[in-house]
Amino acid sequence: MADRRVSLVPDAGHYVGPALALLLASRDHDLVVGDPVDGLVDELVGFGVDVEVVAGVTEDRPGYDRLVEAARSRFGRVDSASMASGRVITGVFVPFAGGW
Repeated sequence: MADRRVSLVPDAGHYVGPALALLLASRDHDLVVGDPVDGLVDELVGFGVDVEVVAGVTEDRPGYDRLVEAARSRFGRVDSASMASGRVITGVFVPFAGGW
């Protein structure tokens, strides 16, 4: 296992997920991807990075937990993660002490 950053891309099967995975691979990130589009894993491995695929990822806590566990099991850590690319998410999801 190389000493590369490890990134999670839970939705590697649609919208910007595949492009994000390719960008991260081109920047030497090992990846854990959820439900990738056909051919994506081969493209990612072509960059010389390691890829772990997690099938059946849902957009909820259990789905994300499975991605994190796969990363910890295979790579020993997580350095970055994306979430729900291309979806509008409203409301406060990263509050800070000073308020908005």
